Amino acid sequence: MVLVGLYFWLVFPIDWETISYKKAPGGKMVAYHLQSKSEAGDAPYGDHIILNRNYWPLGQYYGETVFAAYCNGGPKYRWQNNHLLQVECDTDKVMKKIEVFNDVYIQYIGKPHNKANEADVRS
Repeated sequence: MVLVGLYFWLVFPIDWETISYKKAPGGKMVAYHLQSKSEAGDAPYGDHIILNRNYWPLGQYYGETVFAAYCNGGPKYRWQNNHLLQVECDTDKVMKKIEVFNDVYIQYIGKPHNKANEADVRS
């Protein structure tokens, strides 16, 4: 049990970078933007939006991934109210989308990534 705890405190955060977070207007839920720094997650080396209740310490690591993709410039996300989170992402590759989590509806605004205007650096 101690080894599992050490993994989550020492190793797990190394695989992830917390880019930002936003609390719902009522403060009960939090949306986090995390970026995978390894093969971890639904979109390895990609962007993830995680939802969790506000009172969980390190909630970004224990919440539900409601969106995972490879967003050009990162995803944009905002709370419209306590029960509606909007996620906007410029991409052609969405790995995971969940419509509802804990009475929060997630609305996706997708824009296909225009590869004609920039060099594709992935091999």
